[in-house]
Amino acid sequence: MTSNSFKIEYLVPEQYSRWDAFLSESANGTVFQSSAYIKSVSGSFQREVKILTVSYQDQILGGTVLFPRKKWGQSYVTTPFFIPYNSYIIGIFDSSRNDRRRSRYQSEVLDLMRAELERQYVFIQMDLTAGITDFRCLVWKNWKFTPAFNIIIDLQKESDLFGQIRRNQKRDIRSFEKQDYTVKPGHDVKVLFQLMQQSYQHHGLRPPLEEIIFETFVHNLLEHQLADYFIVEVKEQPVAGLLTIQDKERVYALFAGKDFQGNWSEAELYLHWYLMQYYRDKGVKIFDLLGGMVDSIAHFKFGLGGTLLRYDQIYFFRNYLLEVLFKALKKSQESKRLME
Repeated sequence: MTSNSFKIEYLVPEQYSRWDAFLSESANGTVFQSSAYIKSVSGSFQREVKILTVSYQDQILGGTVLFPRKKWGQSYVTTPFFIPYNSYIIGIFDSSRNDRRRSRYQSEVLDLMRAELERQYVFIQMDLTAGITDFRCLVWKNWKFTPAFNIIIDLQKESDLFGQIRRNQKRDIRSFEKQDYTVKPGHDVKVLFQLMQQSYQHHGLRPPLEEIIFETFVHNLLEHQLADYFIVEVKEQPVAGLLTIQDKERVYALFAGKDFQGNWSEAELYLHWYLMQYYRDKGVKIFDLLGGMVDSIAHFKFGLGGTLLRYDQIYFFRNYLLEVLFKALKKSQESKRLME
């Protein structure tokens, strides 16, 4: 096998089963790149989707999911909201080969994808996650790296999950357990949006999605059995909600919210604690709480025993002017998310 025999191709929907099979055995693939998930995103956000692959004799060696857009006659790639990890995906090469040769093949696959994307798009924004050890080709070609952080809880690290929770949060959990509460599967997506909206507003932020788009997206995830939706009720009134995405031995907390108007501040905390136990008993190893960049939200997650997980957001700009325009646009978008 030589890099000269590697083939670059874009998959058509009829080939997505090949992609899913590759993804399940890859070094850093997640459910967020699966055909079912990207179809839900594409349908909800009305975004075109492409899957770029590098293959050898019909065996996929690497690939990435793209959501291209076009503006002012220029094509570019960004990641839609709520694909927390959208990286280059690298396959696990033949273990009989020595480490140096395996690393070289992985690097060559990554470089082929990079070169193809740079030819097609003037701007690219995606992530770089664990599993890719040699990404020097991106550094050499002046891709920009910005550190980002999520917060995870290792559900199998300690037998006493409750022991790793911060003292005041333990007290709040025990206090809530005295209420007349019920945890059950949720069905009304409007309720989840209203609870999430209250949480964002409490932190001075606007919800990241409009209500109709949010409802369409969540309905698609639930319909394709990609998500679980849980509600806490007190006296038959919903006071907290959480939508999770399970991926093998990992589960992601995608959307969460609580009722601030009714002063049920402990309800969301209790729901997280309930689900920590629920998923641990199902054999899940990691509870990924995602966003760790807003300090007030991160404080809550650290209190549950969370630790930081670093990944990198990576960017390609065909020229310096595009980089300046992107930074100005990003700053404008961030200010729009703040409540006035």
